[in-house]
Amino acid sequence: MRVLSNVEFKKLTEGQPYRLQAMATRRFDSDPAGHLTIEEIPEFVKVCTYSGDRRSANWLKSLIALAQNGQLRRVRDGAETFDDHREYVHALKANGSIKFGLNDHVQCKETGKFGTIVDYIPDTKEYIVILDPFQVKMYKDSDLNKAG
Repeated sequence: MRVLSNVEFKKLTEGQPYRLQAMATRRFDSDPAGHLTIEEIPEFVKVCTYSGDRRSANWLKSLIALAQNGQLRRVRDGAETFDDHREYVHALKANGSIKFGLNDHVQCKETGKFGTIVDYIPDTKEYIVILDPFQVKMYKDSDLNKAG
């Protein structure tokens, strides 16, 4: 499986340890149009490990993980997935920018109905809440209380 082009690999290794930069430069010089595959990276990890360059070995292992879990593709394509949105909402809740997180149980101040937050829309600063029995409503922070 292709992970990076040799051009991308060379560019990403700038500022990394010399051994890693040298590997990327050597690949680029020999084949600028080539690609680094996931099958080749473990060999690079071995070379770095045996030479005592743990930082480069860890960087390459991280590259494998990013390629396998799809984050490298998402970064390259620039497409936002629901997982990216969920992580963003979680970060907003963690730093205190928003009052509630996803899956928090809330009570509507106006009607007294209980529900669960299923999404947050940053543009309008509203929560999408599923109320009992099976109603979907949008509320602002000020319209909700934490339940339980």
